[in-house]
Amino acid sequence: MNAIRRTATLVGLTLAVIVGSSIPASADFRDAVTTNAALATGTVAAPTNLNVTVQCVGSELHATVSWTRSTSPRISGYAIDATINTDRMSFRAPANASSYTYRIPRLWQSHSIPVAVTVTTDTEYRWTATSPSLHRWVTTC
Repeated sequence: MNAIRRTATLVGLTLAVIVGSSIPASADFRDAVTTNAALATGTVAAPTNLNVTVQCVGSELHATVSWTRSTSPRISGYAIDATINTDRMSFRAPANASSYTYRIPRLWQSHSIPVAVTVTTDTEYRWTATSPSLHRWVTTC
């Protein structure tokens, strides 16, 4: 009795698959759906108004780079890259900074040297924006 039921079930399922696959699909792909999709591109604002000043304070020379902070949200800090003559230096400043002062002993006699500086905005989401390079001649003391 079980063998007859199994055979009848198998024949029925086989017929259902054969008949079902021969019926055309009734989906209609001509329907249009409209949606309001907006895509925005994010940007990071670079620091502006770079300036370099040099002051002689006691036995030290203070070279200060200042800038107007970025207006972008979630700033994590600033990277300052400077080339003094042919020496390259890199420094980090916190998100709330608008200047960085590098202090060194007064070793040179007064003369002019070329300085190039950029300041890069770093964000928490790892986007960056770098200021245009500032090129100046500064007088040491």
